[in-house]
Amino acid sequence: MAEPRAESAAEPGQPADDPRRWVALVVCCSALFMTLLDVSVTNVALPSIGNATGAGPSELQWVGQRLHARVRPGAGARRPAG
Repeated sequence: MAEPRAESAAEPGQPADDPRRWVALVVCCSALFMTLLDVSVTNVALPSIGNATGAGPSELQWVGQRLHARVRPGAGARRPAG
């Protein structure tokens, strides 16, 4: 009894598997992880930043807003990329 062999070509009408898509997935996931890490570290460090610099709540809020303003366009650019 012969075992079925794997076809190297894609079925008709289906795109062929591209091994580079896994590299793209790893890059996108790594970028997302680094973005989340950056935001989390900054949010956790805000009280220490306030104590060290004497910044009040409005200045610390400004820091958070600048961080999110910097992160948001990058996250929006990655969304269409997959």
